[in-house]
Amino acid sequence: KLERLANAQFKSIRLTFSQVRVMSFIYRKENFTTTQKDLEIFLDVSHPTINGILKRLEEKEFITTEMTKKRRTPFKNSPAYKKRRKRFN
Repeated sequence: KLERLANAQFKSIRLTFSQVRVMSFIYRKENFTTTQKDLEIFLDVSHPTINGILKRLEEKEFITTEMTKKRRTPFKNSPAYKKRRKRFN
């Protein structure tokens, strides 16, 4: 029920509760950078679920993703994220 209420609240900014949780997690990270694995653990969701959340956030231009030599880094301190982040402050 709480998630449903939160989804209704965030609908005006085109985000779901899960997407807001991801954005909040990133916002608290140094350089706004994290890994998919860290997000999976934080949200307690499967790899395919986090992939879907990240894909939709990237399509909405809230985040950017990039591949690193060691692992995929889902978020980078991108102009799109900086621009969107100002809405939440």
